[in-house]
Amino acid sequence: MYHRFNWTKVSRRRNWISQEYEPIQPFYLLELCNAVKAKTFVDVGANIGVYSVIMSQSASRVLAYEANDALANEVMENLALNGIDGSVRRVAVSGKAGTVTFGIVSRYAGNSAVVEQGETDTNYSSTETIDAVRLDDELGSVDGPIVLKIDVEGHELSVLEGAKSTLIEKPCVIQIENFDSVVDNFFSELGYRKLTTIGPDSYFTNVDDLNALETYEKSAASLIDANHEYKSMIFSRGDFALIISGRVYELVRKMALKLLGGKL
Repeated sequence: MYHRFNWTKVSRRRNWISQEYEPIQPFYLLELCNAVKAKTFVDVGANIGVYSVIMSQSASRVLAYEANDALANEVMENLALNGIDGSVRRVAVSGKAGTVTFGIVSRYAGNSAVVEQGETDTNYSSTETIDAVRLDDELGSVDGPIVLKIDVEGHELSVLEGAKSTLIEKPCVIQIENFDSVVDNFFSELGYRKLTTIGPDSYFTNVDDLNALETYEKSAASLIDANHEYKSMIFSRGDFALIISGRVYELVRKMALKLLGGKL
């Protein structure tokens, strides 16, 4: 599916990492967006904006939050390259509005994060004080259904606490990186049900008639179709191999067809 969109040079490289560690998650979240007819997609910890770009196929409004300046620029460029009129906020999302300390591992690192209270900053190359917002303040006027992706390297519970009213009042679907049973308990107390878990990501909703199995089956079929789309050519000689795929494959194929008179 990634090859259907335009990406910056930096993002194309990072997409290989995304496809390795999140092979089906974007497909599943897109099917959930379709199933609930989501009006708004909220990308918390947007990184380069993979989810923002992909979910724009379903949701009519995209709101992305990315505290790392370099990554926020990538999100804006990727949205622009694909003609997506989304909103990108260069702020942290937390449980309280104000400021937080943000630790940067490296320019495009996906594990830069809010420095939690009592945490040392020895894993970060630098830290800075940045603005923080609550989702309840950001989404108060947004109509549901809302689909959220939350991936903030351990700061997830704070994000949820700052979104509690939104999660109670509006129909929502959430994909959240979840290594802590506290997150499960938080959603359970709000009356949410857990749809499934895929790798480090858990899915929760308060939409009663959402069929988890049906959407998962559709996402698996979409993944298979996308892999069939992503055709490739392999040229090899000795220990050297050149693999051409995606958009480059289509370009090379058209050039070859033209040179060979339509016979390939």
